[in-house]
Amino acid sequence: MLDVIEHLVDFRLALRESFRVLVPGGRLIVSTLNSRSAVRPILGRHWSWYKDPTHVRLFSRNELALEVRDAGFEILTRRTFFNFCSIGESTPFLKPLRGIGRVVEMPVLGDSLLVIGRRPGASDSDGAPA
Repeated sequence: MLDVIEHLVDFRLALRESFRVLVPGGRLIVSTLNSRSAVRPILGRHWSWYKDPTHVRLFSRNELALEVRDAGFEILTRRTFFNFCSIGESTPFLKPLRGIGRVVEMPVLGDSLLVIGRRPGASDSDGAPA
C-alpha cells in the first residue's frame, strides 16, 4: 500500500483483508505521509496532504504501526523519511530539492512513513532480510 491507506475511509478493513489474503510469512508494506512531519507546519496549506482532496486519514508513525499490528501483523519496520527523489510533485517550488536524489531517514519527523508488517505463521526460509 504505497500512498494508498490515507485515501481509504475504512482503512482497518483494508488492513484486515491484506492480512487475510497474504500467505503466512507474507509482508505488507505501507507508506503514507507523516502527521508529525517537520515540514507540515512550515509548508502549511502547501504541504502535499492538503493538495489532494481524496486524503481522508493522516497517521503518525506510532498510529500506523499500531493499526498494522492490530490487523494481526508482526511489525518488522517502522520509519520516517524524506524522499528527495520525487519531492515537488504537488508542491512545485520544492522540485529543486530533487537534486539531493536520496531517501533520507529521519527519526520521527520525516515527511513520510514506512511500516512493514509480516503475517505470522511460517518461518522465513526465503532468506529475505526482516
